[in-house]
Amino acid sequence: TIIMLTEHEQEQARNAANQVDINCFLIKPVTATTLFETVERTLSPEHGGSVTPMGQQAPPVPQLQGTKVLVVEDNRINQQVAQELLEKAGIAVQVADDGARAVKAIMNSPFDLVLMDLQMPDMDGYQATQIIRNDPRFKNLPIVAMTAHALAGAREKCLAAGMNDYIAKPIDPATFYATLTKWIRLQKQASADNTELTLGKTDFPGIDATEGLLRVGGNVELYQRLLTEFVDDHGQDDEKLTTMLSENNIDDARRLVHTLRGVAGNIGASNLQRHSAALEQALLSGALVGGLQNHLSVELRFLIQSLDDLPKIDNELRAPASLSVTDSASFGPLLKDFEQALIEGDTDAKQKLQLCRPYLYQNTAQDLLSTLDKQIAHFDYDDALQTLRKIMVNLLDNKQHA
Repeated sequence: TIIMLTEHEQEQARNAANQVDINCFLIKPVTATTLFETVERTLSPEHGGSVTPMGQQAPPVPQLQGTKVLVVEDNRINQQVAQELLEKAGIAVQVADDGARAVKAIMNSPFDLVLMDLQMPDMDGYQATQIIRNDPRFKNLPIVAMTAHALAGAREKCLAAGMNDYIAKPIDPATFYATLTKWIRLQKQASADNTELTLGKTDFPGIDATEGLLRVGGNVELYQRLLTEFVDDHGQDDEKLTTMLSENNIDDARRLVHTLRGVAGNIGASNLQRHSAALEQALLSGALVGGLQNHLSVELRFLIQSLDDLPKIDNELRAPASLSVTDSASFGPLLKDFEQALIEGDTDAKQKLQLCRPYLYQNTAQDLLSTLDKQIAHFDYDDALQTLRKIMVNLLDNKQHA
């Protein structure tokens, strides 16, 4: 489609346009409204217009509503291109402009796929992928590299780093959509198959297993571990709460209910989460809590009973056997994020510890790491903060004497 912009008179411009097959013309000066209306009219189907060059067809756009993709890219233009293509397919998009922010985003929100740029400041795509893959929750999360390095062996290097596939920049929409559809569908199918295979069933009264799995990125092994830990760590919370209230220990009671609310949400126990939130609000306002406490207790007992036949697993959290992480610069931001969670009493501290575990496992005395594990498991965040700071001092000393 060609539009002529000219200062000539209308009749003269029309004659010239007809001789060279120009679709339309505009007489200067041109207002923004006139330009917009002319372009819109010229490209409309009834005028034979097309937004693609002649001889080319726009690739079919898959419909992937309900899917969420993380775009890890430090260039704003590339971010916009990827975001536009993804949103056209109905995909919810979140953007991170470096590897450290990408790791944090994945920790805090479930994604169906990650588009990972390779060359970024601070933490590049290779480092970020290594950290993500060292967390067992994300071993099946599709990570697709995006790079302008169309060199021989680049794809193999990406795969060796733990990525699933490779897209060259500038992005070809047809290849982009084909790759995207392939990995998103494979991931969703694997998640559905593994749920039934590993858990034996998905029907746990009081729990929405689908919601719970979404919160852990579809990692069934981790979800099973969280359910088992929930029974071990919170199975007696109703009795503890009764004791605290009988002793008028309102602060500890509120803290227990607050933690229970967050954990219930993470495993998909929405009814327990709702009862916990109502009781927490009552404790904050000084209202009567008898009826609310009873509702919470009944729901918790019902939930624990529904999890009785869940297969027991080893709760010891081990670092991956193939671990080879020694880059302190990559883990510095994650350690600070973990420290801040402990300072704030954030119940996500346990998950943040998991992100730091590969580095800590190789560089920390096992007695300190074991102590930290126990403190986090029992929500002793003040003591855990002191232990973490001892570890960080030791790490600094080791680095200075290396």
